[in-house]
Amino acid sequence: MRLAFQQWEFGKIAAKFLPEAAGDAVLGTSFLSISDPSQLLTPWQGMLVLGCYGFIMLLAGTIRLINTDVD
Repeated sequence: MRLAFQQWEFGKIAAKFLPEAAGDAVLGTSFLSISDPSQLLTPWQGMLVLGCYGFIMLLAGTIRLINTDVD
């Protein structure tokens, strides 16, 4: 998906914040950004992005669980 996003100018910015790119930033390496390391976030930014994705999924799961009708 990141490859598809990087085909367009607006997608290059958004591609940095996908979970795959955030994980690559935490690890400090990426197959897709070998030629241009500036495409990676810093490790702290990568952890923050992954944490936000986790929090959003936790919140969505909690809301769905609370709204589930068990009758």
